[in-house]
Amino acid sequence: MITEISEQIEVDAVFSNGQLNPVSFVWNKRLYRVKKVHGRYQDFVGRTQRLHYAVGAGAGEVFEISFNTEDMTWELLRIHNKS
Repeated sequence: MITEISEQIEVDAVFSNGQLNPVSFVWNKRLYRVKKVHGRYQDFVGRTQRLHYAVGAGAGEVFEISFNTEDMTWELLRIHNKS
C-alpha cells in the first residue's frame, strides 16, 4: 500500500563519497533514523534539480524523500507499507 504525503520535513544529512546521504528525518514530531538507502535518483523540474531517496527507517516501511537543490528543502513524498 502506498500513502501519498507530500509534506516538507526536516532532514539531517551528510556528504559521504561525494554524495548527499540522509541519516535521519523528523515527520509528525517523530524522529526516524535512516537504516538503509534502498535507492536514489535525480530529476529536474524546469532547471531545478531534485535528489530522490527511498529509505528504510521504520518497521518495514520505505519512505520516499526528496531534496530540492534550488530552495534547499526536503519533502516526504510517500510511504510504502508492507500491507
